[in-house]
Amino acid sequence: NRLNIVITKDADYKAPAEVVIYNDLHKAIEEYKDKDLFVIGGGQIYNQTLDKADVLYITHIEQEIDGDAFFPKIDLSTWNKIEDEKHEGFSFAVYKRR
Repeated sequence: NRLNIVITKDADYKAPAEVVIYNDLHKAIEEYKDKDLFVIGGGQIYNQTLDKADVLYITHIEQEIDGDAFFPKIDLSTWNKIEDEKHEGFSFAVYKRR
């Protein structure tokens, strides 16, 4: 029961009717500026939105995984870890902007 917004450069991208498509990140953010927005990737969109975030909900995986999309390095001079929940093989952390 949430609104899903996809940001894509592909003007012909097709998605289910319940998904809203934007070709412009800044326009999407402006349209929903009064809502809590959650960015779920990939790497380019993380890099483009990190400076706009107030809170980060991060799952840290404790193993090497092949992939081509990664979250940017979290600068601890900008972010304060306020929660850290450990599990076997991963941890869930919440960071708040300082």
